[in-house]
Amino acid sequence: MRFRAFTLAAAAASFAFSPGFAQEEKGGETVAYHAATIFVDGDTVFHDAYLVVRDGRVLEVVDQAADLPPLTPVRDFGGAVLMPGLVAADSSLAGTGVAQGEHSLGAHRRAADDFNPYQDLNPLLARGVTTFYLSPARDRMVGGRGAVVKAAGASRVLQEESDLRVSLDSSSWFPGTIFEPPLPPSADNPILPGDPQPPESLAGALMVLREQALMAGRYATGAGGGFDPHLQAMGAYLASKHPLRVVANHAGELRGALEIAQLWGRDLVVDGSFAAGQWQGELAQAKASLIYEVPLFPSPGSLPDDWEEPEADALTGLAEAKIPIALTPGPRASWTLLLEAAAVAMSYGLSEAQALNAITRVPAEILGVGDRVGSLRPGRHADFLVLRGRPLDAASSVAAVYVEGERVWAGFQVEEDEVESLVVRAETVWTGAGPLLQNGGEVLVQDGRIVAVGRRVPHPLGAKIVDGGAGSYLTPGFIDLRSGPGHFSTGRGTTKEAIGLLASGSLFDQNWLASARAGVTSMVLAPTSLNKEGSRGALVKTAAVMPKDAFVEGHEVVFFRSGGGDLLQAGENLEKTLKAGKAYFDKWEKYRADRKKWEEEKVGKDETAAAEKDAELRKRLAQGLAAKQKEAEQEEDDSDKEPEEEEKKDVDPVNGLWEATIEDERLPEPVTAHVRLHHEGSRLIGIFSSPDDPSGESLELEGTWNEADQRLHFELAIDFGTVTLDGEIDAPDHMFCRIELAGMGSAEFEAVRIEIGESEQKIAGPKKKRKKKEGPQPPSIQARFEGLRALFEGRAVAFVEANEEEDIRLAVEAFQAYKLPLAILGGSEAHQIADYLKDRGVAVVVSSSLVRRVRLQDRVPAADLQAAGLVTGFQSGGRAGSSLLPRALALATRYGLGAEQALQALTVDAARVLGLDQRIGRLAPGLDGDLILFDGAPLDLQTRVLKVFVNGREVPEK
Repeated sequence: MRFRAFTLAAAAASFAFSPGFAQEEKGGETVAYHAATIFVDGDTVFHDAYLVVRDGRVLEVVDQAADLPPLTPVRDFGGAVLMPGLVAADSSLAGTGVAQGEHSLGAHRRAADDFNPYQDLNPLLARGVTTFYLSPARDRMVGGRGAVVKAAGASRVLQEESDLRVSLDSSSWFPGTIFEPPLPPSADNPILPGDPQPPESLAGALMVLREQALMAGRYATGAGGGFDPHLQAMGAYLASKHPLRVVANHAGELRGALEIAQLWGRDLVVDGSFAAGQWQGELAQAKASLIYEVPLFPSPGSLPDDWEEPEADALTGLAEAKIPIALTPGPRASWTLLLEAAAVAMSYGLSEAQALNAITRVPAEILGVGDRVGSLRPGRHADFLVLRGRPLDAASSVAAVYVEGERVWAGFQVEEDEVESLVVRAETVWTGAGPLLQNGGEVLVQDGRIVAVGRRVPHPLGAKIVDGGAGSYLTPGFIDLRSGPGHFSTGRGTTKEAIGLLASGSLFDQNWLASARAGVTSMVLAPTSLNKEGSRGALVKTAAVMPKDAFVEGHEVVFFRSGGGDLLQAGENLEKTLKAGKAYFDKWEKYRADRKKWEEEKVGKDETAAAEKDAELRKRLAQGLAAKQKEAEQEEDDSDKEPEEEEKKDVDPVNGLWEATIEDERLPEPVTAHVRLHHEGSRLIGIFSSPDDPSGESLELEGTWNEADQRLHFELAIDFGTVTLDGEIDAPDHMFCRIELAGMGSAEFEAVRIEIGESEQKIAGPKKKRKKKEGPQPPSIQARFEGLRALFEGRAVAFVEANEEEDIRLAVEAFQAYKLPLAILGGSEAHQIADYLKDRGVAVVVSSSLVRRVRLQDRVPAADLQAAGLVTGFQSGGRAGSSLLPRALALATRYGLGAEQALQALTVDAARVLGLDQRIGRLAPGLDGDLILFDGAPLDLQTRVLKVFVNGREVPEK
């Protein structure tokens, strides 16, 4: 990179564009998720279908892309399986510990109060659990009110108070006494033993529970004495419609649970499994639900004394009796192993559908939240799992978890941010590299590049799919072969890097996006005025983010003008320019050859130099004592001499080496600049360089110095403006500076003099350190010949503006004499020498005036050139016109321009003219992901653009 691009031009170009990165809210977005299999619940399964989500809710599931709402973006999960998020009918996240209190009767206890919503719930999500039950106190007869919450999402708490949990199991017996010390203790208020609490048996538990409804009723009328939080909460529960959950494993406990539920008028949920099969008739008659503990053993170990292996068909009869069954893993396994529990339940008689329902829809219904979670029916929360196989297959696993349509967890194989995948589908795909793909075709883009094109391409897990629908048409992005940013000025010192920076962040600039939305994904930025040594341009992207995405590195377009006066003189001038450019190129070729030879020879010399250095060191060590003695004697003689008065020299205020650090928010990082200054009167010479520039190159400029005002001024003309540098010395060795690109931005900074130059010192030109030991040094940079150098080095193509036949011939002969690639820009009379141009492989970039009136008829010159077999391209002549170029070409098709030929010229041929047909212009693997999706045939006045993608990134709508 040359210093000018590194410091002045690149810095000034960055001032021209400083986009904001505001994010738009998505509100109301509709998204479809495609998968090989979608389980709405265990009973309803779709294959090769789409789950449609709007605002975090399920809209529908459709099995045809044609049934999707228009322009619905699709995220494709390929061969994955989607199913509802798992619902745990019980969990261990609450209900244990001293926080539950000692009271055996605690209807006032709330599980929600014992839940920490800030704890890490990723382990749950990794198992696919999206909704779960919070239990109140487990080892108390009346434990309290449960709750239902979600592991993620905006609506975390689904039920703050749900069922009342009662335990008839022996674990709730003998709860201990309640001791309440008297305050203060006295003879009249003695300390008494604690009050024992029920129950001590199943009979005692049932007796107490039978009284609870009556006591709660009496308490509500004020007949219950003092404040009793349990009875107050009990009355509130009985007034609700929430079910009664009873822990009951054995026959007597089940009988008691049925009795209490009937007495209280509650729907019964039995939490237990040992004797459920023996009481299936009674459970079915009572319309009770069952939470069944599935035997699951992650590791071997001893079993409880009362544990019995369930019968092989233990769940068959319960399912046939239509008893709603929710599954939970047994106490020896983690409660999150719901998929494993469902797989085991199949060995006890459940079908796959019943087992899946038992960990999704049925527990949601039991918990009273079936209208919101547990299935993928319309209106439910879009809580679903992405699985790498059928849910209960041994090799299957959870790849990702979505809650309310947003991904909240993902395994390492579905990290969508690692590789951005996009699949665009259309009814017709025009690749530019072969026959049309009709009746459906797709293009896969990953990380901005096309990976596959065909009727059916791979769909990576997590890929976003955009389907144009019936009648849609997909083509490569359009290329405008000459445009401009609207504020170029005449100047010969163009830097391609600086021009390319103008397109950095174009994705966020409405001025650029107008062109992108029209389908122009690439354009050649060029100055409005051309100079004789060639004006450099660059191919840029119209919807880029970072500089590396903004323009094609290592390739240039150099613009020339041929003719415009005396033909002979024009020929001589063009020949002179090319000859000078060739001489400049030869200097660089010689330098590269000399440098290579020097480096090869240096390898052998290094060993010799090392040996000589070692010998010299030994010699110096041997002479060390004598040298020190002589030095001491010399110092003693010098001390006897009187010091000589140092000659005073004038100190010039500006001459010398100055250093500055340019910092600005628009620069990617601070830039350190050096300038060596020397003036002769008002004439000021500055040699600019930067220690940050790896090339070590410098730039000489001539400016002015005002002795009276202590001010200096430099100007540098480039093709998109004039860079000015003004400085004022406001203190010795200190200067206040301002750099500005007219109309585009400025920056202020300070400079300090780090080396003072004498007033009589003269600078005839840039001083370059050419140390022999460093080898051959590169030639001086001559900005005006850099474009020509790029041509001779094969890094550029020449666009020569020529309209008349003689001027066109002159340009072709001159450039092809040096075997330089060129295209004719304009070419009004190119059709008259079409065979001449065709034989020499010269393309024509036709004028922006696409339709001309000739002999009272409207004609399209491009059609004549294409009919003659010439490769053609199109130009808009300015960035404002780029957005109108496709429309103008659509109109031109009404006057004889073939739509297919125009499409070819806008894409494939344009890329070929630029020498970039391996980068843009076609839909082929390895090329940039620039695509246009139409609702019909392209370049038709009736057709509109649906979506545009630049570097695989969708261009935002207005």
